Amino acid sequence: MTKQIKLRLETKSDYKKTEIMLHNAFWNEFQPGCVEHYLMNKIRKHPRFVSELDTVAVVDDEIVGCAAFLEDKIQGDDGKTHSILCLGPLAVAPEYQQNGLGGRLIEHSKKLALELGYNGIILYGDPNYYSRKGFEPAKNYNIRMANDKFATVLQVVPLYQDALKDCAGRYVEDKVYGVNQAEVDAFDAQFPFKEKVTNNASQLHFQKLIESQDVELG
Repeated sequence: MTKQIKLRLETKSDYKKTEIMLHNAFWNEFQPGCVEHYLMNKIRKHPRFVSELDTVAVVDDEIVGCAAFLEDKIQGDDGKTHSILCLGPLAVAPEYQQNGLGGRLIEHSKKLALELGYNGIILYGDPNYYSRKGFEPAKNYNIRMANDKFATVLQVVPLYQDALKDCAGRYVEDKVYGVNQAEVDAFDAQFPFKEKVTNNASQLHFQKLIESQDVELG
């Protein structure tokens, strides 16, 4: 009999188990090693971390997925600052991937975010995956990176009709997403040793996506 996967808010007693799951899910995926487990540890302490959206997927007492959000901002071309949710980390344990759990976490989070009054969600991710989950290029809304360039990996989803129509501008990612590798390595010492791999297929694919940018606006 297939065990039931439940979605609920993360509690403090889940923290380490969630980080172990992230460590397993992202290891060597986008870079040698990973940073997502450390990032999760950091953003929980951020004043704009949205604890009401801090969701985990659970089988019995095991954490098999998570979705975390930070309230971020777009520096609007209209001179205003527009609030938007940044999704990440989003993860599913390797043994539970390819069964729709990632999409379930996204849909659950979108519903909760709408109830909390948010207008949309933004992230850096592979459009081959996120386009199937309702996301579209941020370029469609004239939302650029901080350097005023469009990025293939910058994806958004409005939570209701016309929610992002007046949000054209520069998405300035919070500094919390920038991590110091020495700090990551020190944090890694708390986890079982894993060998780092360089330039595997998934890393090379993501690097190409990151490098895919449009020219600066005139």
